[in-house]
Amino acid sequence: MRPSVPALLALAALAFASCASAPPAGSAAPAGRTPWIFADGGLEEAPLAMLEIAKRDNPGVTAAAAPGAAFGRIAWFNSLLEQLDLHARLGMEAKIALYDALFGYLPSAPTSDFYRMAAIGGYFGEGKPLVLYAKAYQPSAKAPAGSGVVIQYTGNFVVVRDNKTGEVRRNQVSGMISPGFNWFTNGIVFADGRVVKSSFLHDPEEEKATAAEGGPAMVKANLADLHVKDELLDNDAGIEASLEEAFADPAADANIRALAKLNLFLYGLYAGDLAKAEAALAAARAVSASITEPSFREVIDLQAPAMLAVYRHAVGAK
Repeated sequence: MRPSVPALLALAALAFASCASAPPAGSAAPAGRTPWIFADGGLEEAPLAMLEIAKRDNPGVTAAAAPGAAFGRIAWFNSLLEQLDLHARLGMEAKIALYDALFGYLPSAPTSDFYRMAAIGGYFGEGKPLVLYAKAYQPSAKAPAGSGVVIQYTGNFVVVRDNKTGEVRRNQVSGMISPGFNWFTNGIVFADGRVVKSSFLHDPEEEKATAAEGGPAMVKANLADLHVKDELLDNDAGIEASLEEAFADPAADANIRALAKLNLFLYGLYAGDLAKAEAALAAARAVSASITEPSFREVIDLQAPAMLAVYRHAVGAK
């Protein structure tokens, strides 16, 4: 977690998954008023209560819930909630319902003739739900080793930035799904069951830039954030020790020490060690008690507790 850097809303995709104008090679782009999506059974016109969560699959094709490493799904889900400003709007029960709708069936996803729809009632106003359409694609030759399928979520909206004010708005688009036009996010389901959001995949240039920014403690904390979320397994062994060093660094201020414990919290979830994760989160709360910066408070007070609750739900922990 890197609460000092605000999230930016943007349309982005990687070459292994899709380009800006079309879905992956060999896959048909959803377009037009596809009957099962927009007419009978469509969620855009369903009578949903404010912030009610609903899901639906296209007729005759289903994806059953499947076991798999939970951390990558939850890290991606947390990012999605942040991008859509849903952390404060949704209660914990609704977050868990949305997680189940969007990520509960992974890593078992068919690669053709499948769409999963998930909706949030009233997101754009009374009777105007946010709808996310999940589709599985075959990865291209540029995908990382071990890739299974690419999962893409396309929203029924576009992101617009006002050039004068810099304000970012989400404008609803009804009756159309176009990955090259609508907002979307994608990631990889690996053959071993791990799920990694595309923007979390290892990027040597980002790693190099992170290693050159800030003092030793900040670098250790921020590199740990990259390594715990990426798909590489050979850079995970030193994460815990590096974060403990960052926390103990006499030059580290409260922000960096809290960040070190937040990323140790992530590592605990990644390692499947709930006790470690809970202890790290408690330490982060204690050391950050005097920090009032809004984005930091959201991470401490909303994002991390939600990740913990959803993780417990995902793995069936008491």
